[in-house]
Amino acid sequence: MSHKNLTANILLVDDRQENIFALEKILRNLDANIISVNSGNEALSAILRHRLALILMDVQMDGMDGFETAALIREYEETKDTPIIFVTAINKDQKYVFQGYQSGAVDYLFKPLDPDILISKVKVFLQIHQQNLIQEELIRKLQATKNKITESEIRIHSVLNNIQDAVVTSDKNGCILSFNMAAERLFQYSFSEIVEKSLEKLLYGPSFQNYMHVIQNHLLNPKVKILTSDMRFIGMRKNGQSFSGEMGISHITIDGQQLYTSSFRDITQRELYETHLIQAKDEAQNANQAKSTFLANMSHELRTPLNAIIGFSQLMRQNKREPLTASQDENIEQISSAGKHLLGLINEILDLAKIEAEKTILSTEPILLQEMIEEVYGLIEGVARDANIQVECNNECPADTYFLADLTRAKQVLLNLLGNAIKYNKPDGKVILSCEIDTASKNRVLFSVTDTGLGISEKYLNHIFEPFHRGDAEGSTIEGTGIGLALTKKLVEAMNGSIRVTSVVGKGSVFEVFFPLSEKLKTKKNTTTTKLHFNSLNQIRERLTILYIEDNPTNMRLVEKFLQSFPLIALKTAVTAEIGLAAVDKEPIDLILLDINLPDMNGYQACKLLQQKPASSKIPVIGLSANAMKADKQKALDTGFSAYLTKPVDLDELSETILKVLSDAQVILPPGRDLQTKDRSID
Repeated sequence: MSHKNLTANILLVDDRQENIFALEKILRNLDANIISVNSGNEALSAILRHRLALILMDVQMDGMDGFETAALIREYEETKDTPIIFVTAINKDQKYVFQGYQSGAVDYLFKPLDPDILISKVKVFLQIHQQNLIQEELIRKLQATKNKITESEIRIHSVLNNIQDAVVTSDKNGCILSFNMAAERLFQYSFSEIVEKSLEKLLYGPSFQNYMHVIQNHLLNPKVKILTSDMRFIGMRKNGQSFSGEMGISHITIDGQQLYTSSFRDITQRELYETHLIQAKDEAQNANQAKSTFLANMSHELRTPLNAIIGFSQLMRQNKREPLTASQDENIEQISSAGKHLLGLINEILDLAKIEAEKTILSTEPILLQEMIEEVYGLIEGVARDANIQVECNNECPADTYFLADLTRAKQVLLNLLGNAIKYNKPDGKVILSCEIDTASKNRVLFSVTDTGLGISEKYLNHIFEPFHRGDAEGSTIEGTGIGLALTKKLVEAMNGSIRVTSVVGKGSVFEVFFPLSEKLKTKKNTTTTKLHFNSLNQIRERLTILYIEDNPTNMRLVEKFLQSFPLIALKTAVTAEIGLAAVDKEPIDLILLDINLPDMNGYQACKLLQQKPASSKIPVIGLSANAMKADKQKALDTGFSAYLTKPVDLDELSETILKVLSDAQVILPPGRDLQTKDRSID
């Protein structure tokens, strides 16, 4: 694919030319074609002529405004998924923002614009567009290769239906007795030239030896009639040209003489196509790797600002010294809820990508059904109560029923189905979770989730498990992305299970999940763990010094504000690993919070240096990073980190982790035990 074909088109829509000039100036250094129009009608005309990666559109325009234009763009099949960012200096009221998102926008920006923020957002959509183009091109190439193979197979079948394979009959010594016309064409010998000659003239040395080995084995076991049907060989034509072939050998007896009939076919073209297929597969794998890299980068870049959004929201709501008003608390809750929703979406996309790339590691084991059902019910009960939905649990399986699955993923599957049943239910509706032994197979357990919601139309049922497909809920006010059910199906199938759905419009839906029963009962383990006897850093009764190494000022400010509430904790900060290591050498440090992606020396390298020095090797280190892959956490733990938290960091989880790590390292002791107060001053 040429660079020209990869260049994206960005459409600017604004009825004021000076605004167009300003946007063009900001975006001029991007690798994209800028298309500018001055009205909604011109925009509708432009989408018919160009494939667009992104649309930046003013809201307030003469004639057709931005909302109306966006709605019409969404009705056109080719642009229904094209991202639209509204840009306005007037319509800043929350209802206009909501109207913008309802009309199909992915973002709503206010003038004056911050060029850096605008460029960052535009780059993300350009990268997504570029990846889509690359994948489309690879799919086209794969389809073209597949079409070539299909055409070749049709030609081969046509030949086989009209002309026989090359057939040669020989005795047990390989002496040729018969040679058909197809063989004459294949090997370029006439019958008179080759009859009573050895097959060694047609088969390259090692291939002839393999042929005779088959014959000798048959002489030892003469009951077998078809000796081989797909043995590879290298053939030699009369002109000395070699070719790859495949042959079948069968035995016949004529007048008491042991004869062997061999069919030969040239497979040179097939091997060529197989090579092309392997190349195409490699290209697809490279594209998939590029997608995985992109998703990992996207996750990191989105988690960093989410850390501030969720963290500061949590901090403001927990601030007892400066309590929020009821209205402020409600607004902060909306911000926090939106941030967590976005975080959940990021996690679902990463989960789906890992499953599609077959990189998800599952630990299948016998699971006690009764215990898992009770845990799932306990987790979903509060959600249902808040939504005013009644939840029932009917377990008809024996108390000692075990099934095979990954415990964490099995709970994720049921919680997702129950969450959907609650979310898409009617007011004062009902959800029933049922468990029973599958009566048809007797070797599977059946989980069913029944709701009294609006149901799913028949035309959508076959597509409900496809990514980003929401069925009848598409375009509704209910939040959702269409990823959850696709992820659920892939998880179930990865655990050797199956899932199906039935639905009646107006009455509700039933999702059924089957998992194999376990033939071996799992010995019940004592999973009770000893919890720390403190739930807040206020429980610390001795002076502590924590060093936070972080190059992002917002993240650093969040931790500073959080730890200000605990007078016995002194926080030291450093913006690079080098500065942090120098601080460790100068003064006693009880705990280090360490970012991974630092300039120059990263967190892994810094942790290794800490481990190498006797004075710092015992200091516990907690990793704080936006790198969310399982491999990132494992790498940190292998390097020597005591714990690893993924941004956005939950402040309660951070508190518990700090307490646990300090307790494990015996820097502090749980309440109830004698403590020796440390004589340390806090600067």
